[in-house]
Amino acid sequence: MKKWIWYLVFILVLLIPGKVLAYDTDKFYIEAYINDDGSMTVKEIISLNGSYNGTERIILYRGVNQDSFDGTNFYTADIYNGSNLDINLIGALDKDLIGDEFPSNYEVSKIFEENYYASNGDSGVYTINYTSYGYGYSLRLYNPSSMNQAFYLEYTVDDVVVIHNDYAEVLWNFLGEWQESIKDFQITVHLPGSSDEIRVWSHGPLNGENEIINDSEVFAYWDGLNTGEKTDIRVLFDKDLVANGTKFSNTDNALDKIIAFETEQANRQNEIRKRNLIMLIGGSILGLGFIIGLIICFISFSKSLKKGNKTFNQEYLREIPAEYGPEILGYLLTRNDIKNEYLSASIMELIRKKSLRLEYQDEKNFKIYKEDNDESLTPTEVQLKHLLIFTIGNGEYFTNKDLKDYSNKHASEFIKAIGKWKNLVITEGEKYNFWVHYIKKGFIIYSVFGFIVFALLLVMGSISTYIYLYILALVVFFGSVIGIIYFVSSYKYTDKGEVDYSKWMALKKFMLDFGRMSDKELPEVHLWEKYLVYATSLGIADKVEKALKVRIENMDESVYVDYPLLYSYHFHTNFLIFNSINNSVNRAVNTSTSKVYSSSSSGGFGGGASFGGGGGGGGGGGGRF
Repeated sequence: MKKWIWYLVFILVLLIPGKVLAYDTDKFYIEAYINDDGSMTVKEIISLNGSYNGTERIILYRGVNQDSFDGTNFYTADIYNGSNLDINLIGALDKDLIGDEFPSNYEVSKIFEENYYASNGDSGVYTINYTSYGYGYSLRLYNPSSMNQAFYLEYTVDDVVVIHNDYAEVLWNFLGEWQESIKDFQITVHLPGSSDEIRVWSHGPLNGENEIINDSEVFAYWDGLNTGEKTDIRVLFDKDLVANGTKFSNTDNALDKIIAFETEQANRQNEIRKRNLIMLIGGSILGLGFIIGLIICFISFSKSLKKGNKTFNQEYLREIPAEYGPEILGYLLTRNDIKNEYLSASIMELIRKKSLRLEYQDEKNFKIYKEDNDESLTPTEVQLKHLLIFTIGNGEYFTNKDLKDYSNKHASEFIKAIGKWKNLVITEGEKYNFWVHYIKKGFIIYSVFGFIVFALLLVMGSISTYIYLYILALVVFFGSVIGIIYFVSSYKYTDKGEVDYSKWMALKKFMLDFGRMSDKELPEVHLWEKYLVYATSLGIADKVEKALKVRIENMDESVYVDYPLLYSYHFHTNFLIFNSINNSVNRAVNTSTSKVYSSSSSGGFGGGASFGGGGGGGGGGGGRF
């Protein structure tokens, strides 16, 4: 895959909503105990992910901008407010002791001390201030992430329970607007005793659920909350359990009225659920349908680019198919992607043409001298020779150590010089008419249609709040961008390109079988050097070189003495020319490249969470600092 595709993938991943990638708050567990005087004692465990100095926790004992209770408004009424808030304990628990629910047996391992002032890096202290509303406290708890501890709070709110003429209830917003996403949010409410009648409703995002655990305990949870999403829970129970309560509504038939209210809201939410389900199904069909169609387009388009043989269909070819050099063969194979192997092959071709002379120092080091034999050199070979001898070398020769040192000390100049050579290869390769720009407008139009699908999926995702649709939208967007670029910038072989490609593939197959051939089947020795050079561009040099070595070691020296690439094996039987040159080139290019880039609702009996969230008394929020 091309580098620009990986860059695009990275950018798109950054665009995915944070909730998909990670949750800031891992666990937020609440245990609330209703007392017989109508107050409520709350215990909270907050476990954060990542790095932090501490957390801010804002706790309100009454809501903001609420209406006066008139006997009919059973959600945003001021009667659900508390009257006072006392902080009982602030401390920390070891994270390792916290499981999938509020632990039944736990010990506060660290009790925080109140300070008037604290700074980042402090541990086991907190500061406390009144909120701007004056209805509670803003707490800053200092305990950095390096301590690997969860925050523990315990507080009591007075006059939480509303006592109607038939039943009592609590409607409370525990969380407020938490300024981080939460992976696991749980609330358990304990009554002061057993209740013959017990009902529970929870409000907030639709991924929440609630249930009645027993006749004195109810439970609500949300499997993932986005930043700022509001929740609350309503519990209705026998009023005899709060005999010492002091907040009376003087409302008859409160149970029926609350059920009617919650049922109406639940019906609305069911309609929203139906709408969201339609959005989910419709979006899935639209998005997945487009993606499947795009895959079909890719397959069909790729088949139309498929390399054919046109008029050449031989299995083997013994002769070199064309007179152009190994770097032009590289252009034929990969067009503008000029690989390091093609550079290595060109160096070997200069040695074969005796314009350079190879001298071995040992099996890892070599020295290559300049020879005055430039008549048959191509423009790319002239430029490469000048780079090697006069830029990297001393004007007479260069060594593998010179190549290494120059790429290390002059990384930017080396990369520019190699780039200039590769550009010249492309310019020269274009003269052979191997490739033609290939466009099919229908595929491009289909890819552009993906942006419309992308926009529709974003709208569906925002309406339904399904993160899945956002992810699907990004996949569609990514596919559309890739499709447009691919369909607009693709090239295919011309008839000449297909014939040449087929011939080179036939020669490649022949060279791969070289080692298994009998002496009578072998081509003339003068072709062996060329095999070695072109095998480097074809990516099979190591196999061909090993096969040639076996043959050369059993031949008389006079047969190959005039062929420098073959003659080397007479003295260096353990030496692989391709490996030595190619490894030196690769190390040099990689070293310089790395240096350059490094600098640079349901009612009553448990069920799903219902509408909105954030009603009743209480509130607040918070998040890390």
